[in-house]
Amino acid sequence: MKELNELIICACNSPEHQLIFRTVEGDEDIEVFVSVHLCKLPWYLRIWRGLKYIFGHTSIYGHFDEMILYPEHARQLRKVVRYLESKNNKDGKEES
Repeated sequence: MKELNELIICACNSPEHQLIFRTVEGDEDIEVFVSVHLCKLPWYLRIWRGLKYIFGHTSIYGHFDEMILYPEHARQLRKVVRYLESKNNKDGKEES
């Protein structure tokens, strides 16, 4: 069972802005997990945000952060895509 793991760090070079691709092969399929680092907050802010969540408060901007990708990241993204394509072809499925 071969796995592919790739780590991309944001162009701002902050270690808190990471995108981690991790693949897991199951019996019938492959899953690619993309993990994002979440910053720790002081306890009182976690409680405040938790209370806002419980009472249904939502931001007009959504719950997103952004990650800046440079052209240098394309090699790593292509590696993930090639891995998925090779598994797709190995199973006899056609590419779309």
